[in-house]
Amino acid sequence: MKNFLFPRGFQCAGWLLFIPAVIMGVLCYFSLCSVSGIVETILNDAIIIGIASGAIFIVCSKEPCEDEMTHSIRLSSLLNALYAYIALLIVSTLVINGVDFFSFMIVNLVLFPIIYVVIFRLEMRSYNKMSGEKGVTQQQLAEAVGVSRQTIVAIEKNRFLPSTPLALKIARFFSKPVEEIFILDDDD
Repeated sequence: MKNFLFPRGFQCAGWLLFIPAVIMGVLCYFSLCSVSGIVETILNDAIIIGIASGAIFIVCSKEPCEDEMTHSIRLSSLLNALYAYIALLIVSTLVINGVDFFSFMIVNLVLFPIIYVVIFRLEMRSYNKMSGEKGVTQQQLAEAVGVSRQTIVAIEKNRFLPSTPLALKIARFFSKPVEEIFILDDDD
């Protein structure tokens, strides 16, 4: 199934929607900006729509190097954001009571997209830092370590565990310890 991604320029538009909406949301939530009547309704709607649409444009716009790893990071970030959101929702349901709970639920309306944007950007920064230090594509890495690009893709998607010599070659290529590139899960 092909995923639809917005053109790269939508990411800038996303930030232009997201950041002012978050700032206005914080100002309104803490009553630092008070309006009433129809203006309040319009402002609240604009804040929610700005955060939600901005988050979608930020996360679902093509990256400069859109590859299988970017897709994997996007999916992983979505899953991690969902876990964090649900955990926070459960904890808040158990700990917060009364009017404070309803105040938190207002924030909760826009919490998931905010968590998703933060996790995705942090993961992409980490990935870009590692690959960007060398400015390397999957094909270049594959050629440097003597495997096919498909092998690199399979390793990135956790569909293939590299042999020890291959893992060491990849680590040497990036001038990093193996543990910094490959993480051993408890079930491995």
